[in-house]
Amino acid sequence: MRDLDGRAVDALALAPGELAALVFVDPGCPLSNRLAPEIARLARELAGRPVRLALVYCDAELDAPAVRAHLSTFGLPDGALLDPEHALAARLGATVTPEALLVGAGGAVLYRGLVDDRAQEVGADRPAVTRRYLREAIEAALAGRTPEPSRTVAVGCFLRDLPGGGG
Repeated sequence: MRDLDGRAVDALALAPGELAALVFVDPGCPLSNRLAPEIARLARELAGRPVRLALVYCDAELDAPAVRAHLSTFGLPDGALLDPEHALAARLGATVTPEALLVGAGGAVLYRGLVDDRAQEVGADRPAVTRRYLREAIEAALAGRTPEPSRTVAVGCFLRDLPGGGG
């Protein structure tokens, strides 16, 4: 994978006690875009804490300028990663956007699924968020607890050109 400046990045190379919160997104997925305010809030809350939040873009047709434009349009945090060959998606088993994963030491997936519970299925949203699953998982992990739930079913757009499956 590469960052937006073209540098090779290992998103799972973590310092002791550090976590990686990865959210797979796609500018063409309305559900990804609707999560922008929550992701921006979460990024602000995590400032100075041992959690690396990164948005992961898997569409091979997206380049750095297109991703930068998406980040700017939706007020999303810097630190995006390009995964056009789906290396990270395949390694972690991500299949849709938006899909969140919280990863700890040794690449252990501590949480996988929804960022929050607004979207119950494609086209059916709750009027208000009642659970912020990714935020709750991060707080639990930072406190040394196992996130509960550790898995929810992500709802969204299938990753395009995913080997062995999605879109």
